[in-house]
Amino acid sequence: MMEPILKMTSILLKYIWIMNLSFILILVLLERKNPLYTLLWAIILSLAPYIGFIAYLFLESVFEKEEKRIRSIN
Repeated sequence: MMEPILKMTSILLKYIWIMNLSFILILVLLERKNPLYTLLWAIILSLAPYIGFIAYLFLESVFEKEEKRIRSIN
């Protein structure tokens, strides 16, 4: 009874891992920011893929708002 659930969970985790690797490649290739910043996010996403992806989506918008605010002051 647990076998189909475990199999589906395994497949889901594999898809999430593939999506995470794709996201890291996109991040590294398309980001035009500080290379250290990009490398840091790539490491975080590699070491903690499930939490790192959510953190990136949340924190990236926070950092962009702060960056726009700083640019408007200058």
